[in-house]
Amino acid sequence: MFEQFLSKQPAPFDAKPALPIIAALEQADCPDALVRCVMGVLAQEAGQAKRALANLDRSDALQAKHPYPPVCMWVSGGARFEATVEVKGVAAANAAYEFIAKGWNDFAEALDEPRSEPGEERVLLSLAQRPLRTFGGAQRLMDALAKHPKADAYVAGVLQGQNYWSKVVGHVGMSSRKAAEKQAEFAGYLANARDGLTAAWKLHPAFPEAPGVMLSITALGYGGPGETPRTWFDRAVAAQFDYPPAYDGLIEALQLGDGAQLRQFAEECLATGRFDTGVPWRYYEALYAAGGFRDDQAYAGLKSVVAGYRTVEPAKDRDRRSRLLAAACGTARWDEAAALSKKLGGKPDLDALRDALGGEPDDALAELDAHAAGVAADYDAAVSAAQGGDTAKAVKLLTALEAGPGSDRLHRHVRGMLQGLKIQEALH
Repeated sequence: MFEQFLSKQPAPFDAKPALPIIAALEQADCPDALVRCVMGVLAQEAGQAKRALANLDRSDALQAKHPYPPVCMWVSGGARFEATVEVKGVAAANAAYEFIAKGWNDFAEALDEPRSEPGEERVLLSLAQRPLRTFGGAQRLMDALAKHPKADAYVAGVLQGQNYWSKVVGHVGMSSRKAAEKQAEFAGYLANARDGLTAAWKLHPAFPEAPGVMLSITALGYGGPGETPRTWFDRAVAAQFDYPPAYDGLIEALQLGDGAQLRQFAEECLATGRFDTGVPWRYYEALYAAGGFRDDQAYAGLKSVVAGYRTVEPAKDRDRRSRLLAAACGTARWDEAAALSKKLGGKPDLDALRDALGGEPDDALAELDAHAAGVAADYDAAVSAAQGGDTAKAVKLLTALEAGPGSDRLHRHVRGMLQGLKIQEALH
């Protein structure tokens, strides 16, 4: 059961479909503490804080009469904190933190209990991730674990390693001076994280969580003797082939190099052919990080990746084709781009385009339409003139483009550029 659960990459969770079921259970005055707890958590996920609080209060009352073990109930702490702050305001936040503390204490108590099924440790770790990140509860979790020295050593070791790692990641972006001042402190965090995670991995080498974090720590030079990020990546994927944090971490770590290793890793991901997983799509992510798809081999590889997923994940085909369209536009493969745009019915996924292009897609789509209409030279000249400050020339070219051939989208874009230039002239 647990392996099946963990083999699936979680989709964004939508709790709203559960609301009619919650309403029916409320009407029936459901007398079960655990069900009421789940109702409260789902209500909060669905954005109904008052309803969440009502069900969580009812759960507590029922729990007092007929208690479930802590492993079943601890997740309510985070939902209760969120709901309390939403209903009663930020002023109630400090008092509401007690719910998080109680939740973590229940969680630590649950770790004292023997595991009943293989892989249960991984489920507990998975459930702990959101409240660990969202509620600033890392220190409260550490305090709770300190009171339970017999807590499951693998789960506790990974969580402690994640906590130390988060103390370093939380300071990303600080000035070089402040980073130098904190270097000894960071070194201590990383060493503690390494020791805890390495011990956890030795307990369960068939689990990927500890290697997934160690990969990033090793990239900063705090791995064991002879270890590299790839060492821990290989250990993580040996445990779970498509473990997402391992691929995220290695792509990030390889960005510290010159791009050659990223390109090699991209080819490895594509060569797996495992389109039943997210691994071949890492080809796109790795090459995007390495600088894009300008050479023919890289672009051909991306086409094969998009084609490989088409029948496996048809729901995401429009997104992937739109990213391929962005790559074609970004590398001036205008015939390819025109063919892709036609297959998309002229309506690509704009969110995918924005993400792939790193900004609004209007300019790329306008240039695509200009090529299709045979007016690309005039359009490029108009853009160059506008960027170079030759407003008169730009206005003349754009006025002709507005009256000439091309799609409605191109003409709308040209009119927008004209209006912008006229506003600039008026201001000067």
